[in-house]
Amino acid sequence: MRKKLLIILSVSILSAFICFGCWFALHFHVLFEQSTRLFAIRHQFFPELVFHTDKWTYEKGERISIYASMAYDDSVSLCLSSLPSQQTILQQKIRVQFQPLADHASIKGTAWKASHVLRLAEEIDSGWYLISLEKGSEVYRQSIFIKRVDTKKRIAHFFSTNTWNAYNHWGGQSIYSKERTETVSFFRPQPLSDPYLENTYPNYQYYFQAANKDLYLETLLDTSGYEVDAYSMEDLEESSRLATDYDLWIFSTHTEYWTEGMFQALAHHLEGGGSVINLAGNVAAYKSELDLTHRSLTVKRQIDQLWEEQDSLVQRPFGLTAGFLGFHTYAPYQITTDSSWILKKTSLEKGSLVGKTSDSYDYTLMYGSLWERLWGIRKKGKMAAACGLEIDKIYHGTPENWIPIAKGLNAQIDGKGEVYPEKEEEINWSGGDCGQWGYYQHKGGGYVFSVGSMAFTGALPYDPELRQMVVNMVEASLDVSQATP
Repeated sequence: MRKKLLIILSVSILSAFICFGCWFALHFHVLFEQSTRLFAIRHQFFPELVFHTDKWTYEKGERISIYASMAYDDSVSLCLSSLPSQQTILQQKIRVQFQPLADHASIKGTAWKASHVLRLAEEIDSGWYLISLEKGSEVYRQSIFIKRVDTKKRIAHFFSTNTWNAYNHWGGQSIYSKERTETVSFFRPQPLSDPYLENTYPNYQYYFQAANKDLYLETLLDTSGYEVDAYSMEDLEESSRLATDYDLWIFSTHTEYWTEGMFQALAHHLEGGGSVINLAGNVAAYKSELDLTHRSLTVKRQIDQLWEEQDSLVQRPFGLTAGFLGFHTYAPYQITTDSSWILKKTSLEKGSLVGKTSDSYDYTLMYGSLWERLWGIRKKGKMAAACGLEIDKIYHGTPENWIPIAKGLNAQIDGKGEVYPEKEEEINWSGGDCGQWGYYQHKGGGYVFSVGSMAFTGALPYDPELRQMVVNMVEASLDVSQATP
């Protein structure tokens, strides 16, 4: 009997030790990511192959400076490929060595020396490209964009580069990290710009809003025969030409941080007859500032810094605003219109559900405690639905000529990952005013579409009816008369 008790006690102690070790390791890993001091230690003693470029967007024939670091001095494979085609443009070997991390790298940048300077060919096409560095099993990727020079395309896709940077805690700090900062530098590795980012626990603030969602959209547009130019949000801030160069602007997933200059460019585009398709949620939430000289983003996350506090249809013309009810719940949309043009080439009708599956699921509950995040790991790989995570609603700034297309059937709760049709008695999957999808005709003549959901683009690979509705919106935007019900 005594022997059995000793065995039970030993097993219990060993189990407790293993559990504590796992908890400590995970907790320490999180601190490594979100503590400047511990991040510096990791970079010094456990360096990874990483790099960044000097900016997002380049002209044909321009030089790209690549700032890279790895554990030891060695050659790595550099590859430049086009997206979404994944065609290799060039591949070569370059030399990379370890570079120490500067103080406050998240705020001021890495201060690294250029490891390589790559010159773009004059004949390269405009659009979205991916730079990859690879050494053995290590690979690191970053998106870049190449400007249009002469060949006119009709569609401009603006990537959520400000959001990528705001959530990026490389260096130990982000706008949302434990050691929070109001200013973050673009001049550092940018993991959210990787369209092949893995859905792992360390990426829990990344994956559901990373560039893989943009790849879903770009693939749809490419296979549908549309030529698209790609731009960063910094381009929208600094280039007045963009307002008149394109018939249609598309924003996707999570364009949360807007400056006054971006709104001015958007107003110019709409007043000139351009259209906008907003395939995103929680759009233009916080007033933001861009320092184009030092390449940094500043966001003061206070209630009085919300654009909604200074809102008008002229200033923020998306037609919807973010709502708290339905946050972190997921549901399909229910069609609320019988308009033939938005439903053409689909089997949908008024009352049909669309977008039942999306891979945009934050399984770690970003705002939860460590224990909640640990518990949330059991939901890794759980599928969401097209309307969810952060969702927008109709409000006092919604224009009078707003025309609804569909509504999300989200629960009227501040959720913890509930996915329709979960049937807990306390949950009412009513739809309410959460997750509105609709459009209106701007006084300039173009259309403004908003889907009111961050999880929308994550549903594109799984629902052909949803993809067709996006194509229908693009067609209507490029030919406004076609959108008249």
